[in-house]
Amino acid sequence: MTPIRSILRVVVVNFNGGEMVTACVQSILDQQPVAGVDELSVVVVDNASSDGSVEALEEAFGDSILVLRNKVNAGFVAANVGMLPIDGLPDPHWVALVNPDATLAAGCLENLVRTVEADPGIGAASPCMLFTHQFVDLTVAASEAAVGGDPRALAVQLRSVVTDGIERLAQIAAGEGVHGPEEDAHGAFRWLAPVATVGVPVQRHSEQPTATIRLWAPDPVTVQVGSQSVEVGPGSQSVTISLDGAPSDRIANAGSVVHDDASGADRGHFCEVGSPFDEPDDLFVWCGGGVVLRWDYLRDVGVFEPSLFLYYEDTDLAWRGAARGWRYRYEPAARMFHVQGASGGAGSHRFVIVNTRNRLVVAVRNGSWRVVRRAWFDALWEIWAALRNRVLVPMLHGRRPSTQRLGLLLRGTLSAIGALPGALAARRRLAGRATVGKSELEVGLVPRQGRGAN
Repeated sequence: MTPIRSILRVVVVNFNGGEMVTACVQSILDQQPVAGVDELSVVVVDNASSDGSVEALEEAFGDSILVLRNKVNAGFVAANVGMLPIDGLPDPHWVALVNPDATLAAGCLENLVRTVEADPGIGAASPCMLFTHQFVDLTVAASEAAVGGDPRALAVQLRSVVTDGIERLAQIAAGEGVHGPEEDAHGAFRWLAPVATVGVPVQRHSEQPTATIRLWAPDPVTVQVGSQSVEVGPGSQSVTISLDGAPSDRIANAGSVVHDDASGADRGHFCEVGSPFDEPDDLFVWCGGGVVLRWDYLRDVGVFEPSLFLYYEDTDLAWRGAARGWRYRYEPAARMFHVQGASGGAGSHRFVIVNTRNRLVVAVRNGSWRVVRRAWFDALWEIWAALRNRVLVPMLHGRRPSTQRLGLLLRGTLSAIGALPGALAARRRLAGRATVGKSELEVGLVPRQGRGAN
């Protein structure tokens, strides 16, 4: 079917998106009219939702959207249905992907389409994706705790952050001194250094926000939480404080980056809006949570690799396109808002397993052997770090070990080993189509400091 240059198709993959996906679709339809676009079509690909969100979409929007239902949850790669020709519909000139937990600011699609059309060699344009919530920085200070065998400077554990009556621990902005998420028999937590900055999420435009913070310490310690002091330990203690700082927007994604060990990251993640993220820029890869893709780019490069299911599927497609000579741009004038962790489940058990697997598989499919070696070495180092820090050291110091992260990393790595035959075959096939050499291409990779994770 001959493409009609003035059609923009927006694809939303839904899985139990509740009210968020309705708000998402409404924000897309509110973009009309889009300058340079004669027709805006919305395709919702539903992954066997059971929460009534599909029925709510059909009731709210009727024939103004097309809903395609899967019988099973096919992951984010279900977007392929909307990224390929659809029977009965004319082919578009552009395809936009929007996460179901995101909403578009006015003019977002117009700015992205304009960016793509500025140069026929541009295959994709990424917006400035902001978190839906704003953040207020909170300083937490306490003496260093005696945690035998742990090499980190640790003071207290952050066990809960509640604002607006909702638990927000998984949504905090981890500033200086905030260690990565961990989990034990009592639930999720983060260790804080003797001085730590926690970005507390608050509702946009909220007046005089407060937060209830629950801390845990192994021994009695005085903790300064903002302007208040609280005695903590042994055990946990909660304190409710007024958040007096000025709320600020934080970036969720300003395009994506890939490190030289094939690990992906959100460019500008949790940074405040400003230099260098207020200027257009070239990207090595784009983020599937919000992007406009040129139809010719998809026809040349293909769509998501179905076996990747969720995580790194966008990195793989973008890497493949870069190897074919396509370029990508970041456009800060295009803005969208994203609810942190609502659709992807970052930090969940599934995330650790699939993220570990797919990073290694994508490295084999696309990277030089140097990148592949670094990726697999780093995966083994993470396994060793989890064994040492969470199993061996606690046992040697009389504390209860945690094997959970170790088990998840092992499962992800073993799954990647099982996928190696297919990944190696794809590597040979993709290399045969590449027009840019790996050494030239990998100039765009970002050096990664340090090895392993705790």
